[in-house]
Amino acid sequence: MSQPPEPTPQDRQNAARREAIAVRQLAEYARVLRLAMGKFGRGWEPSGRYYLLDKLEEDRCRRSGERPQAAATLYTVTNCVGRKRHFTVDAEGNLTEHAGYKEAFADMLLELHPTMTIEVNGQKVHPHRYSVCWAAIERYEPCSPEQLAALRQSREAGKERRKQAKFAEENPLLAQAGIKPEDVERGR
Repeated sequence: MSQPPEPTPQDRQNAARREAIAVRQLAEYARVLRLAMGKFGRGWEPSGRYYLLDKLEEDRCRRSGERPQAAATLYTVTNCVGRKRHFTVDAEGNLTEHAGYKEAFADMLLELHPTMTIEVNGQKVHPHRYSVCWAAIERYEPCSPEQLAALRQSREAGKERRKQAKFAEENPLLAQAGIKPEDVERGR
């Protein structure tokens, strides 16, 4: 059995980034779980959220790489039998249950953007102000640097096997003679 690979600096950086994501996601999961338990009791776990993004905010964050601020958010929680409940939280922390995102966002879904225009059939019109988005709310267990190094090694080995198999398929006589793709690449 071969020795496990030593993590590279990139493996360590990737693991640190993933850990930061996991911490942020766990905090969001715990916050929504506390809200759901307070409103509905035990047995309701966070599963996702619908949210509205102003199109200008979307564009700004797409260019800057920042995380966009949602104009409105509807959380979804699910119980063990698959029943879903949806709720919003106002600025004072009060929860309101809704049948779904259409009821929760109501008029915001059809609100026209006050400044943005697009051309449709030769006419300038205002598009909807908000994009409806969805994201899972889940706990994430990131890999350690050692696990990432092992995954990288496995990926590289699989890539090499596929390269060898493709070479053998495309060059059966060379492969039969024991010539490898790298020998051909070096001009041997």
